[in-house]
Amino acid sequence: VTRTLSRRITRVNPPAAFVTETGSALILGVAALLVRVPVSTTHTVASAIVGTGVLRSPRAVQWNTVLRMLLVWLVTPFAAAALAAVVRLALLPFG
Repeated sequence: VTRTLSRRITRVNPPAAFVTETGSALILGVAALLVRVPVSTTHTVASAIVGTGVLRSPRAVQWNTVLRMLLVWLVTPFAAAALAAVVRLALLPFG
């Protein structure tokens, strides 16, 4: 995942990728253990890669890819809810 994200969002060299992954793991640990909030590893790593690219140069980030990713993240819960409703309605006659 990191290799794909690091090439489609921005180029990340191995040391930066290591720092990105370590930072993501720390964020996940703090959020999950201390705050008791579920955190998506995909969102955390992707956001860390965007942050790494912005630190290097905001122009180095492929913003079209980031915007498409954000759009998918926003649409996914609604699409999942709609699919769940359709499946529920389809299964009602059997229950």
